[in-house]
Amino acid sequence: MLNGLKGYWVLTVLVAILAIAGCSNNSPVAFNTNDSAEISLNRAAVDLDTIVAAQAITATQNISSALGGQITLNRSGHVHKFTVAKGALSKSEVISVKASNDFVSDKPSLAFEFGPDGLVFIKAAHLDVDMSDVNPNAVHAKLYYFDPKVQDWVLQGETDVINGRATFAIYHFSKYAISD
Repeated sequence: MLNGLKGYWVLTVLVAILAIAGCSNNSPVAFNTNDSAEISLNRAAVDLDTIVAAQAITATQNISSALGGQITLNRSGHVHKFTVAKGALSKSEVISVKASNDFVSDKPSLAFEFGPDGLVFIKAAHLDVDMSDVNPNAVHAKLYYFDPKVQDWVLQGETDVINGRATFAIYHFSKYAISD
């Protein structure tokens, strides 16, 4: 019984600290404070969502079927490139690439989502990844795709990391993840 009461008081003190800290004028996130204290109690969840969203980056570009093209993503100094060779597309396409943190088999990874959904290349496109965004000490890199039929990541290939970079051939758009 004593341990139960001790846990209750610890929880009460933590909630009080969060509520007081949430009312500070030095908030890292701007809120409309005209309303209830509920805003400050939810602040931790909002900050976590903001942090996760800040780790995701998206780039969109029109890629010519005749000329090909490259989309570059810069995530806090980590540069990733998606390159489409000339003649790899049957028609010009607006392509989007989103990079974000994810986990594959409980291991930190870098996920890439491409659009438009279902796009298939005539010739392979290439995803060139700065592995320091995944693991600066990586020697090998693995490419996974998310299979919606089994609701899990499936290993597609593996390559060596050369000068901190790994390059993978991409033949169609799916959700992919890179880990070491």
